[in-house]
Parts: sequence; structure tokens; C-alpha cells
Amino acid sequence: MGFLKIVRDKIKKIPTIVSNRGFTFIEVLVALTILIVIVFAFTPLLLGSINRIHFAGDKSEALYEGQSEVEVDIAERRTIDGYELVFTYGDTEIVVPGGLVDVEKTKGDASAWLRGLVPFVPTINLYPSLIIEGYETFTIRVAGRETDFELAKSNNRRFIIYDRHGNIVEEQLITSVSNLEDDVYDEEAEFEIKENLITNANTPYIVSLTWEIEDEIEVTTRGRLKVKLPYALAVGEGQRIWISPNARETWREKTQITGTGQ
Repeated sequence: MGFLKIVRDKIKKIPTIVSNRGFTFIEVLVALTILIVIVFAFTPLLLGSINRIHFAGDKSEALYEGQSEVEVDIAERRTIDGYELVFTYGDTEIVVPGGLVDVEKTKGDASAWLRGLVPFVPTINLYPSLIIEGYETFTIRVAGRETDFELAKSNNRRFIIYDRHGNIVEEQLITSVSNLEDDVYDEEAEFEIKENLITNANTPYIVSLTWEIEDEIEVTTRGRLKVKLPYALAVGEGQRIWISPNARETWREKTQITGTGQ
């Protein structure tokens, strides 16, 4: 017991430092400055990381939906525009004709564009495939490969024009059919596009033609038709608006101008 008492006495004699002094103004200011520097240094990194995580999620979702649609289009042999895939082996060139599968999906700020080729299917290409808003009524030439425009014409099949939302804009009869001596296309058909029928606000348009072959099998071909904003615009008295594709002899009156910006 005497030994423990001696130890307690020694411990009591150890000096302790107790200070009730608080932080000075300078110390507080320095601490706040350091904290602000840290916040400003790491906040952009944190926000950037969060944005990139959201973007990656949107990108993955867009890719997933796009891939699903591509697989369905390939399985159903649903293509848009004719295309040729060319392989070269030394002096030998192999050309694989087919139709494009072209899918674009957007989620948030991310977009995904996927393309594929379905070989040896009936395809069409439109000429012209790009027009300028304000056009007059004109004729579209449709070049076909592995198609039967004559059969479609004899059965009164029509070219159906869809806007980018999938709504039917117009149906037009085939006005003429002719054979082509071409390495790519077999035949050509024509139909008319009425003035002011299609606009930039609903581009791109899909032009589709379906006909029936033996055993009641239907064949559908599709081509793209894009519309650009008018080349020139004039505003007159009473806020009347005229547009032109060439700023020369062709002018059309419009009630309003809306578009995709393309």
C-alpha cells in the first residue's frame, strides 16, 4: 500500500497545462480560407464525376434500346436505303448489296447511333433525297434493286410518306416505271411531292412502298427523304412570311416557321 501511495503522489506532482484561450481572429480566418480553397478545389471534381456518371447511364440506356431495335430490324429484314459493302482481296473486289439498318436513340444528353447491313434484300434510294423547304411540286425518282415496281403499280400500290414521328403525311401513286441498265439498280419509279407537303419541322421522312408477291408474302422497302430549312425568308406587311429554296423565282407563303435547325 505504501508503494501505491508513493506512485499517486508522484502522479499528482506532474504539471498539467490547461488553457482557456480560444482561437484568434487570424486563426479563424486562415482556417476558413483553407476550407474555402478545399471546397472550390473539389466541388467541380465532384460535380463533374456526378455528371459523367449520369451521362454514362444515359449512354448505356440509349445503346441498349438502340441495340434492341437493331436486332428486331435485322430479324424482320426491315431496312432503309440501299447500300453496298465492298471487300477487296488483292485484285479481287467483292460487292455485297443490301439494305441499311440505321437506328439513333437519345437519352438525356447522350445519344447512340447504330448501323447494320442486311444483305440481298429489296432496297430503294430516293433522288433527290434532300430538298429545301419552299419547293414547288416536283417528281421524286426512286431507284430500286430486287424490286417489282411494275407489279406494285398494276396493283395500285402507293408510296406512303411518314414523318419523323411515324405519322402518315401522304400517299402517292406511282406515275411511271422504267427499267435501268445499271450495275446497282434494276428499275426506277416516279411519284410526285406536292408543294408545302413536307417541312423541316418533321424531317427526316420515310418513303415506303409495299407490294405482294406469290404466296401472299409482302415485301416492304423504305427510303429516307430529308428537308432543310428554307434558303431565304421574307417578312412583309402584317407579318406575312414568304420562304424560298433559292431566293429567286420560287416563293411560298407560310403562316409560321418551325424547324429542327438543320
